[in-house]
Amino acid sequence: MLRNKFKKKYAILTNSWTNGLIAILLSLKLKKTDEIIIPACTFVACANVIEMIGARVVFADIDNSTKLMDINDCLKKITKNTKVIMPVHLYGNLFPTKILKKKIRKNILIVEDSAHAFCGEYNNSLIGKYSDFLVFSFYATKSITCGEGGAIITNHKNFSEKIRSISNNGMTKPAFKRFVNNKYIPWDVYQYGFKANLSD
Repeated sequence: MLRNKFKKKYAILTNSWTNGLIAILLSLKLKKTDEIIIPACTFVACANVIEMIGARVVFADIDNSTKLMDINDCLKKITKNTKVIMPVHLYGNLFPTKILKKKIRKNILIVEDSAHAFCGEYNNSLIGKYSDFLVFSFYATKSITCGEGGAIITNHKNFSEKIRSISNNGMTKPAFKRFVNNKYIPWDVYQYGFKANLSD
């Protein structure tokens, strides 16, 4: 199981990395003035999603040797409006999230874009140890694939419940949990959402 592998409490399967990130950011209820820092060298979906949910994209420069986000430039870009930093593991290189975590405010969340780094290890530790969320892609070009698909791993119970609901049209229960032992279990819709759960 993904939770056991990555030593996290919650795992949510999604139909893509993109929709997984949209669900995460929607669960955070970000405002137009809220900022998310991403590396200047990454796939366009990172910036697209931030624009789609209505927050502000802030680009940090990249390290010349790794092509990953430069931590020092990232720190310079942090403002009172910074809510999320999204480092990207790319080209076989893993971002040193532990170093970033030690240097930022506790209320800034770290979302690791792990689309290209399923089961990556950094200094003998699996990725995700120092972040709030990991987002994986199982698209055809990735190392682990099911054609289309993604996953979110986290230890945040409150956010995981919101993400699970958002990725299922805002419903409190998926179809297979509405009947247990031939008994109907009531469900409701308390927030908007969209169809982002992984196909059966």
